[in-house]
Amino acid sequence: MAKYALPAIVQPTSQLLILGTLPGDQSLAAQFYYMHPRNQFWRIMQALFEAEPGTTSAERTDFLARHGIALWDVLHAAERDGSLDTAITQPIPNDFATFLGNYPTIRTIGLNGIKAQQLFERLVWPTLSAELQARLTLHALPSTSPANTQAFAAKLQAWAVIVQHKQQG
Repeated sequence: MAKYALPAIVQPTSQLLILGTLPGDQSLAAQFYYMHPRNQFWRIMQALFEAEPGTTSAERTDFLARHGIALWDVLHAAERDGSLDTAITQPIPNDFATFLGNYPTIRTIGLNGIKAQQLFERLVWPTLSAELQARLTLHALPSTSPANTQAFAAKLQAWAVIVQHKQQG
C-alpha cells in the first residue's frame, strides 16, 4: 500500500531536524508525528528538555518551535503494509536540497532509527551539494519506535547528543 509523508514541521529559526523514515499508520491517521501511544519520541523530548510537550498537535508544534526542532521524514513516499520500517519498499526521498536551502539555520540532523539513517545515507546524502554536506552534522539515534526494545534510559542517553549539539550552536 502506498504511504506518503506528512508535511514538515519547521520554523525559519529551526536548528535541528529530526528525521524518521515514514509515518506509521497511527500517525498518518492523526496527521501528526509519533502518535503511536508506545512510541517514545515525545517522552524523550520531555525528558531532554525538562518540559511537557503537550498532547495536542498545536501544543507539540509550539514545543518544537520553542526548542528549535524541525520534524520530517526521509521518505516522501513508499510502499508499505503496516507501520514497520522493515516492510518499506520502493522508497522515494523528500527533496532535501530545496528544503535545506529554504532553512539555512538547520545545521544538525538527527536520524531516528537505523532505517532512517540507511535511507538518508543512500538516497539523500549523495544528492546534496558539498556546501550542504559541509554545513550539516548527522547523528544516528536509536529508534523511538516500540519495535526497538532497547531500554528507555539507553535511548535517552543516546538522544542527549541533540541537546548538547543545540547548546553548542
